[in-house]
Amino acid sequence: MNKQAVIFLTLFSCILMLSIYYVTTPIPVEQIVSSNTGTLSQMIQQVNARYTQSMEEQSKIIASSSATNTEKRSALIKLESIKKEQEIASKVNSALVKCSYENVVEVQDNIIKMVVKSEQGDRESASDVIGCAHEIGGDNHLYEVTFLLK
Repeated sequence: MNKQAVIFLTLFSCILMLSIYYVTTPIPVEQIVSSNTGTLSQMIQQVNARYTQSMEEQSKIIASSSATNTEKRSALIKLESIKKEQEIASKVNSALVKCSYENVVEVQDNIIKMVVKSEQGDRESASDVIGCAHEIGGDNHLYEVTFLLK
């Protein structure tokens, strides 16, 4: 073998070993656990305020006399979308409560974001939370879980 082949194989094997190492190492709990120190009730208020603000903005556009018909149609579609997202969030919240999880749920652009208060923030808990939410959201949504440790 020539010198270039030996160097290539050496570098390739090092890269392969490092990639296997990083794939097989578990994710540290610090990355899973939310750094947000707020309580769930504060988070619920923030989510509700965002929904309310978005709905008010769209309602103002619809009620505006200076808005064109296309702007009004677009605002009406966005308003309906916000209401559907809020309805899905409410249903997912209820499903997670039935699964014994204190939670906050927000839906944005087919992503269901869940903040769950739990004893442990491991993959099994995340899988369980996603399983409860999947009954409502189905395959049409992506799921994001963040844990707040008790």
